[in-house]
Amino acid sequence: MSGITVVSLFIYPVKSCKAVPLQEATLNEFGFEFDRFWMIVKADNSREMVTQRTEPTLALVAPRLEVNPGPAEVGAYQRGGQLILSAPGKPEISVPFRKSFDGVATFKTSVWKPDNVECVDEGDDVAQWLSDYLGKPVRLVVKYPHSVRPTSLRHTPEPSHFEHTVQTAFADGYPLLLCTTSSLEALNVRLKEKELDPVTIVRFRPNVVVQGPPAHDEDEWKRIEIASHPFFVSSRCTRCIMPSNDPETGRLGSEPTKTLMGYRRVDPGAKYEACFGMNLIHGKTGVAVRVGDSLLVTERTTQHNRATGLWQKDPVAEKKAADKARGPAKKRDHSENPRKPRKRSAMDLIAIGVSGAALVAAVGVVLAVAFARAK
Repeated sequence: MSGITVVSLFIYPVKSCKAVPLQEATLNEFGFEFDRFWMIVKADNSREMVTQRTEPTLALVAPRLEVNPGPAEVGAYQRGGQLILSAPGKPEISVPFRKSFDGVATFKTSVWKPDNVECVDEGDDVAQWLSDYLGKPVRLVVKYPHSVRPTSLRHTPEPSHFEHTVQTAFADGYPLLLCTTSSLEALNVRLKEKELDPVTIVRFRPNVVVQGPPAHDEDEWKRIEIASHPFFVSSRCTRCIMPSNDPETGRLGSEPTKTLMGYRRVDPGAKYEACFGMNLIHGKTGVAVRVGDSLLVTERTTQHNRATGLWQKDPVAEKKAADKARGPAKKRDHSENPRKPRKRSAMDLIAIGVSGAALVAAVGVVLAVAFARAK
């Protein structure tokens, strides 16, 4: 399919905070440079991630990046600069990029799985700033770039397809998310029928937005090219409550999630979750995607399945899917299939005799003591 064009690009430097729109985005090993490279975590020993799911006003925290000039072959973070945060009622605060990660103290935090991302704490000043804003103790962490957080095996092509180790930083699961304007329009038609306001694409926090294909045609994409660069479509993106958080007010409601649940429970491996958008893995690093680039669908499939995957065998996932399909294990009906009594061996009988004799002796002792006291 041709006639598909990139119309918007976004990154989210701090997970669950405001989007940063771009005209051009460069791909590194994690996805677009700086995308979900920082994250807010609880300040207690759990170090769990903090997102709009529980703190909807994070939608109002706006990150800004100032990157020093330098040669293109040097990564943007390595060139130096700073992350700047702003929020309603708060002065701006800056977090300088680290000159090096060598020898820094690291710890593990969790993005949906226990202790699956290694990170570095960004210090007390920004931690206090965020804690004051949210009204609870939190910390800001940055991804430790020398550790690998792999993507799901069943949704990832063989390593031979890539020039880099497939991984992501603090994104929910995959390096990139793609959405289409036509799918958004189809949703807004349904919202209008319910006399509800339309929503913007930012609700779904995509990295790449394209225009041109029919609504939800992306459900069947397997391989695509953007500006001749290869991308692999990992899976459908299942949606939580976050699209129902208004990015302009930080107020959490029930729409459009409720409407999506009415017509977008389309993945056979996620029957009780609405889907919107597709997860992507990029085949190359060091290349750029630009607004206006063309997208070409090079292979299609009808086999996307969140439970079993499309790309590689994952025995653990396959067993879980099979168990789920079978349903709960049935209890054995002993009335129809009575268990046959096991034959006693000679040693069993001796053991029973010894145990019985010991019990008789013990009872005799107790009775004798009781009789003596009674006298």
